[in-house]
Amino acid sequence: MNKRLVGIIILTNILISLLVPTLVSEPLPDELPWWDDEYESRKELIIPIDTSNKQAKFQPIDIILEFDDSCWAKNENQHSVRICFWNGLIWRELESQIYDLTHSDNEHIISCSLIFLIPEEAKGKEKYYVYYDGDVKSGPNYPNRVDVGEDYYRYEQIPGLIFESNYFKILEGDYIVYAVNKDGEALGSTISQQVAKLKKETELVKPNRGVMGVSLNFRYWWFTKKDDWKQRSTHEKFLEKQIFIDGNLMVKFGIKSQSEDGSLQSTVIYKYYYCPTEEKRMYLHVKHEVKNYPLPVGEEVDSAYANFDFGNIKSSNIEELNFGRIYPYMHFYSKEERIIEQKIPQYPEGTIRVIAKEEDNDLGSSPWVSVDDGEKGEAHALILETTDVIKSGEVEREGITLELFETDHYQLPGLNSRLATLLLLKNSYEKGEKPDDKLPDDFVVEYNAEFFSTDKGGYPAVAEEAKMYQSLIKFQPTQDDNITDDEEETDKFNLTAYVHIAPSFPFGSFLSALGKNVSYLSAEVYKENSTISSRGGIISRLSLVKDIPSSLNDLSLLEKLKFIDWKNFSLFKKIYFPSLEKGSYLIKIFREDPFLKKERQFIGFTIVNLDKDKETRIFCKNEGKINLKFLNQNQDGIKNVQSYLKIDNFIIAYSESDSNGKSTIKAPCGIFEKYMLKIIYKGFLLKEEQIRLGRIRKIIPLKKTYNFDVHDFEISILDSEGKVPSFNVDFSLTSKEMHYPVNIKVDNVTNGIYKFNDLYPASYILSIKYNTFEIKKDIKIPDIDRLEIKLYNFSVYIMDLWNLSPEPQLDVILKSNDFEKPVVLSAEKQSLEKYKFNNLYPGRYILKVSYKTFTVEESINIPEMKDLNIVFPALYNLTAIIFDSHGNFLNDAEILISRGDYKLKGITNESGMAVLSVPPGYYFIKVYYNDDLIAERKVEIFSNIVYRIVTTSEPLISTVAIIFSIIVFIGFAIFCYRKKDMIFFLKILAVLLIVLAIISPWWELNGSTSESKFETSTKLYISPIKMVTIISNSNVTAGEIANLENDFVDLVDSYLPIAIALGFILIISSIILNRFSLRKFSLIALFLGLIFYICFISLYIYQLPNLTDTIVGSIFGNGNLEISIPGENIYEIFSCSWGLGIGFYLLLFSAIVQIIALYLNLKKNNLK
Repeated sequence: MNKRLVGIIILTNILISLLVPTLVSEPLPDELPWWDDEYESRKELIIPIDTSNKQAKFQPIDIILEFDDSCWAKNENQHSVRICFWNGLIWRELESQIYDLTHSDNEHIISCSLIFLIPEEAKGKEKYYVYYDGDVKSGPNYPNRVDVGEDYYRYEQIPGLIFESNYFKILEGDYIVYAVNKDGEALGSTISQQVAKLKKETELVKPNRGVMGVSLNFRYWWFTKKDDWKQRSTHEKFLEKQIFIDGNLMVKFGIKSQSEDGSLQSTVIYKYYYCPTEEKRMYLHVKHEVKNYPLPVGEEVDSAYANFDFGNIKSSNIEELNFGRIYPYMHFYSKEERIIEQKIPQYPEGTIRVIAKEEDNDLGSSPWVSVDDGEKGEAHALILETTDVIKSGEVEREGITLELFETDHYQLPGLNSRLATLLLLKNSYEKGEKPDDKLPDDFVVEYNAEFFSTDKGGYPAVAEEAKMYQSLIKFQPTQDDNITDDEEETDKFNLTAYVHIAPSFPFGSFLSALGKNVSYLSAEVYKENSTISSRGGIISRLSLVKDIPSSLNDLSLLEKLKFIDWKNFSLFKKIYFPSLEKGSYLIKIFREDPFLKKERQFIGFTIVNLDKDKETRIFCKNEGKINLKFLNQNQDGIKNVQSYLKIDNFIIAYSESDSNGKSTIKAPCGIFEKYMLKIIYKGFLLKEEQIRLGRIRKIIPLKKTYNFDVHDFEISILDSEGKVPSFNVDFSLTSKEMHYPVNIKVDNVTNGIYKFNDLYPASYILSIKYNTFEIKKDIKIPDIDRLEIKLYNFSVYIMDLWNLSPEPQLDVILKSNDFEKPVVLSAEKQSLEKYKFNNLYPGRYILKVSYKTFTVEESINIPEMKDLNIVFPALYNLTAIIFDSHGNFLNDAEILISRGDYKLKGITNESGMAVLSVPPGYYFIKVYYNDDLIAERKVEIFSNIVYRIVTTSEPLISTVAIIFSIIVFIGFAIFCYRKKDMIFFLKILAVLLIVLAIISPWWELNGSTSESKFETSTKLYISPIKMVTIISNSNVTAGEIANLENDFVDLVDSYLPIAIALGFILIISSIILNRFSLRKFSLIALFLGLIFYICFISLYIYQLPNLTDTIVGSIFGNGNLEISIPGENIYEIFSCSWGLGIGFYLLLFSAIVQIIALYLNLKKNNLK
């Protein structure tokens, strides 16, 4: 016995010496080599996106990782976790980050969250593994790619125009990528929860470094006729903040804010992942809550979950105030499951609603919205995981709808700004339904989103990014403190199979691995009803341990013997399958490389119901064969006929016929071996019979022949131009008569002819898929052998109510529910009035032409109808408010608006207003007064809109005042000359100068352009205070009244009327008192009036720079100013000069006259 044991040990040593070098250096073909022998465990990671997609490069993978074996990790920086990438040839370690560690003891973890980036060289077929070890390893020491910090800035170049912020800054190296506002002020409002994407290489946060801003506030508006619109928002009060993670690849922090009264609250978690490309992305988790109830109610209520704020500011005086832009397009994925484009006006006048909530522009199943340059260039988007964002609130309508409005905030010479706000609103409005706008007391909104920016990819990059984000976010850890796994744990058990009566060459598996052609045993395990093995392995009595060192050859014999798995030595051949899920399994036994045979032999099987750890025994037999032959009606062989041998629900053996119609199916044979033979052809069960596979079938195969008819079927398809389609067309067949339903694909395609070969006679459903169409059509084989499909064009010609080509961006679509799934097709715009649909499948459609809230629908039958004429009934109100050259309402002015050859007139009322209803479009408007042309310009009318137009018409009161003053001046001059009363004349002159000063401009700017011949004149009037600009050339004469809001305006508006009125009264009183010989009181009145005017003039000069410094930099000066031309959508550079106006000098001259009068009066009365 001892001699036999020694012999076994010597033989084992020889085998190990031969075997191990091969096994270590040459892994099995289906197993990747080990990245680093220092790491004892690895686990493959399945990536949930297609990494061959260009948009997948550098996408962050952020997942929860559970370890099967011991993993050493003290903290986020000292750990043994490594991510490795196999490209098919070599390993590459990827930079990674771990967080949220779950410890089993002080130095080991059982799970963590793991981050890494998809490498640039990913092609879609690479593999990703996490390597780890239970022993101490040196830290990964990856470079720190991102940082998060806190900072503060305040910016007030213009008094009262404040930009102030306490903010988080996200850095890549030395440059700030994003700034996230905690609390601050902008344009007079408190702010919180705003994310600003910054320009490249930003080192210091300033307003002009911002590119795009997104606000994550919860806003609530209510409207009453008494108070107009009022608002509460969570940007009003900052509560608290916290930095959660500051890692090498990802940073994470949170901000909580409330409305001022505490009724609304927002909690936002911000995550930024390092990205070395021009594309940047901020991950967001937003939670909005109603905290205090009730909320104010009104006739109308709105609430918003987020919004974009963008626009531009242009300043000729302050360089730092030149920043921003209004992007030309907005795109979004709509509830009709298509991308919709909306043009954004670049030069809005007044406040316009580009998209109103009543237009019902809801986001679809892949929700995203972007503002962008179109197909190429910049795009900034908010991508949501889903529109089902309401987590609490009784009977609340889900969904998110969009609203976009613009305003020209400042329009001053040398300073103007235009702003746009895109709101993501609660879906409170649905056409034909009651508004769902009230918020309940338990209302909670919670959603995941990504703020994405690209410099070059346009909105197509956003659409691709949405696919990536909406796939990846499902695998990210939740924002809860306690990370939970939503997947249910499945019970798993171990299965051991002992194999008997299965002779093979001794140590056959080891010798085969060395390239020796000797037989050995293998096993495969299949789950119920599966033809694909889930596990496989080699059957043996003795095996090596799992971890074999690469230096095994250098070890001594006794050391080598330690790597034999002696404790699992078995007298019987066995195989071990660990961690199988609960269920029924089939185990197959094969003899590999049998003596004098070319193919392996199927020699045994058993079926096991696994509901606990089990052992089973398999007694093997010889392999038997069944030769099958399948012939058609012409006695030709039929290919791809499937043959199954089954016991219960398990497929024991399977084969498929070749081009000659022949196949061989193999299975263990014996005296009592019975199987159910099933013959299946393209899903149809042709034959089912029980067969017996006796021992004789080892030598003489069982032979069977089956005959059945088959037929060919072909389809020809031509596009709407009568040509072979250049687009992909997919045809497939299935049948309700199939026992095992399958989709039969086309066998060959030639010049637009799609052919199905050898179809079994039956009723089929033909599936036709192309573009967005999916059509089902019933056919019967062999009743039909050919089908011809012709696609068609359809054109629609649209005119507006003026019988002119419509100029707005119409949405022209065809919809149909007649096909397998609803079809929504967008028309190709070929001209202003012609829209065309190509390659339509015959059927019934609904043509829908819409613009904002106007919709026309018509029923269409294809191919019976080839074109259609439609009159689109949209009308909008143009409210024109006409002013004279001083900014006063102009009554009885005639307005003539024209487009093409069509004209419409209107007359202004006492408020200078005229309302004209016109189809949407571009118009030219002329204003006449007493048959004189006093203004002309272009206007854009694409919604109800108000235009305020300043004309060249001089106000009657100014003319009357001047004439009156001249008459009075002459009359009193003659009177005083005769009476020799110079003092009285001077007092009357002072009064007349005050009257003229009131109606004259107090500050003026004049300029012109050389090439386009534009002239501009800006005048500041003070009673009431208005700044009026008129621009003109041969084609344009129009002006506007600036929106003045600063300390100077408040001062002049508040005190000037009082000062002028009191001074005027005192001078008149002085004249009257003097006539009644109350000379002393007359002097006092004159003196007090003079004091009022001197104080006002001094205060005016002192405060005027608050206005002029803002727009041009000084009270007096000259230079080039960039000024917007009304109606032309352009800026022009004007050569300008500016200074105090005649009104100021008239009042100053009046004060001088009063001083002279006072002096003469004192001299006359000897009171010097």
